[in-house]
Amino acid sequence: MKTKALHVNVSSWLGRTERAFPVEVMPFIEHQFRTLNDKKHRAIAGLSMGGLHTIAITANNPDLFDYVGLFSPQSVSFLTDGNIKSLNKVTRGLDKFMAKMPSLWQQGYDEKRPLLTDVDMYKDLDKKLQREFQNPPALYYIAIGKSDPLKPFVDKYRSRLSRMGCIYMYNETSGGHTWENWRRYLLNFLPRLFTNK
Repeated sequence: MKTKALHVNVSSWLGRTERAFPVEVMPFIEHQFRTLNDKKHRAIAGLSMGGLHTIAITANNPDLFDYVGLFSPQSVSFLTDGNIKSLNKVTRGLDKFMAKMPSLWQQGYDEKRPLLTDVDMYKDLDKKLQREFQNPPALYYIAIGKSDPLKPFVDKYRSRLSRMGCIYMYNETSGGHTWENWRRYLLNFLPRLFTNK
């Protein structure tokens, strides 16, 4: 099922982007461009919702990226371990129920069912982060503005990382959730890539 990535697209919150990135996006890039295809030569960054995707992509694939940039990231997902467990339970119940329905209903359900197959990308996130930081990225960069509405969530995420002993670089600026800040963060992040610093 193909869907366009939009802010209101529910599938963009359910792990599908994170699942597709290493198996669809990266092979396309590596086929189209001359790249060095190992961890120390790869960087990934995301802003806002893309920051949440970046957190999950790198946590699920700890050997892929040595440089991680989170610009004003949405750093909290409703896909907590408890919610994932509940979703999986509901899905199993719906699967049994829909198997007994007329084929017309079953077809509609089968088309929507893949929306819930990738939620495990957010399961056991603490364990995945610990594994990621066992061989830590050369740079794990987090930047946000003081008046950004996501700042309280980023503060909680930073506390989570600190409790686990994860090393990261933090850049707090003035301003909010704006393109002005994201340009600033990118300009601060890029010179740090692929260096020995």
